[in-house]
Amino acid sequence: MSLSLVYQISRLAAQLSQAPSLRDVVETAIARIMEPFGAQCLAISVIDEGRPRLLGYSGSSPALAMRLTRASTGTLEEETAIDKSPFVDRPLFFKAVETDGPISSYCLLPLAIGDHDAGTLALGFDHRRDFRADERAALATVAQLLAQSIGRARQFETERRLAQELQQGLLPSALPHYGEVDIATRYVTPTTGTAGGGDWYDVLNLPDGTIGLVIGDVEGHTRHAAAVMGQIRSVIRAYTAEGHRPADVLTRTNRLLADLGTDLLATCCCVWLDPEAETAEISSAGHPVPLLGHPGQRFAAPELPQAIPLGVRPDTCYGSGQVPIPEGTILVLYTDGLVHSHSVQLDDGVAALHERLAAPDDVRLEVLADRLLEITGTDDRRDDDAAVLIAQFLGLRAGRRHRVGRTFVHRHDLRAVGDVRKFLRKQATMWNWEAVSSDLELAVTELVTNALVHADSEVEVRLREYTDRLRVDVRDSDPRPPLPTPVLASGEADTESEHGRGLLIVDALASSWGNSPSGRGKSVWFELTRPPASERDESRRSSREAGPATRTERSRRSSRRA
Repeated sequence: MSLSLVYQISRLAAQLSQAPSLRDVVETAIARIMEPFGAQCLAISVIDEGRPRLLGYSGSSPALAMRLTRASTGTLEEETAIDKSPFVDRPLFFKAVETDGPISSYCLLPLAIGDHDAGTLALGFDHRRDFRADERAALATVAQLLAQSIGRARQFETERRLAQELQQGLLPSALPHYGEVDIATRYVTPTTGTAGGGDWYDVLNLPDGTIGLVIGDVEGHTRHAAAVMGQIRSVIRAYTAEGHRPADVLTRTNRLLADLGTDLLATCCCVWLDPEAETAEISSAGHPVPLLGHPGQRFAAPELPQAIPLGVRPDTCYGSGQVPIPEGTILVLYTDGLVHSHSVQLDDGVAALHERLAAPDDVRLEVLADRLLEITGTDDRRDDDAAVLIAQFLGLRAGRRHRVGRTFVHRHDLRAVGDVRKFLRKQATMWNWEAVSSDLELAVTELVTNALVHADSEVEVRLREYTDRLRVDVRDSDPRPPLPTPVLASGEADTESEHGRGLLIVDALASSWGNSPSGRGKSVWFELTRPPASERDESRRSSREAGPATRTERSRRSSRRA
């Protein structure tokens, strides 16, 4: 084997050892295998439950990449044999291929971990390739290194997914829906390691008709911390149901935590919102004090009694403070992972938090929540878990209360999508939003159908009317993340997927939209802007003039487009 091939293999091995995720492994393979070996295209398929799945590709279309990984007979034509194995069990080298396509020669290399077949690495070339003996040996070594890295990355992601599902399972499955209070929540886990975390949040319907906001953090990043967090959350819910005030809830929870015999400490903050009185009662046990932003003023932390975390002294009695929350007030509750990490000092994180909260008043809560999460990391670079709960009091004055509505679709009930459209049409008429009714039905139909097909769960549709816009949330209850999509060298999205098509439609129709966590599941939200009065009048006039048959046909056209 030539020194140049040995050098390329050593560089590939070094970079693969630093690739923790499947995406990192595929990107390393594309960068360190294609150019050194002069390949026109690369494709990697793996075996999932006995069937091949395209993990990543570059330099070809998805269809050609999948055919290439299965072209074990020396032809790139579609192979439809039922008994054909989805992988190769030995290296195959084809020096010349008679085809009009871009591939003139190719090789297939088995990806094996021990005695188990993990998949296939395929390399295609745009010229005849003789594959010398040293090149064949080098490519076999490359495939072995790649297989080991894929196996390690899959094991890592499996363990991490289990930890995330444990954590997500302890969060509320769905948050209450209020007309007088708008709420956005986030919880994110570390992207490094496979440990769980102890951060959590909750929103409670209190016995006296008020609203409870709770956020907390159990020290440590272990499954034990997550288990203790689940116990504390259940205890707080029980004491809350008995009608205790926030300080009494924390005092009783602290005593019970001592009885549990754990040596872990926890911080917690409880906020009881009274929309009728426009006040908030706040009690904190060693937790960061919530930030309040009154209309036209900067965010600031209210003066509250100082208190130690839960689990330090069983006889601690906690106090509380009451603050006014005039209409438009925003409350931000968060855990320290939002402002402090290995790469961000606490003072710098707190300063960044206040800077991001000083944005214009018209920032949407969902957008604000995403902006705050960026302080200590992004989706693929985060070393601590973090939770944030943002609530805005919208007011109760006559004519200013925001209307809300929601409907549910049972799992697998695709026929109920028609009922969702009827619900949307009714709400649009009642709330004077007929001008956007067609766009509303089409966008929601796409999102609900995608959730039923891809998330395999129940689906909830929530509507909230603002003065100038209509907001829609489509939520599913499936905590499992979607299967990884193939990695392209260009980083472009797979536009052939049905899910991608649905989001393209939403993007075209909505004034703004996004995708966010929601309790144990996920939520896709979008907003439609209220059109000018002249367009609304024209829409109502057209609706009145149209007969039943015409309206039915319009609905059918919308259904066909969906």
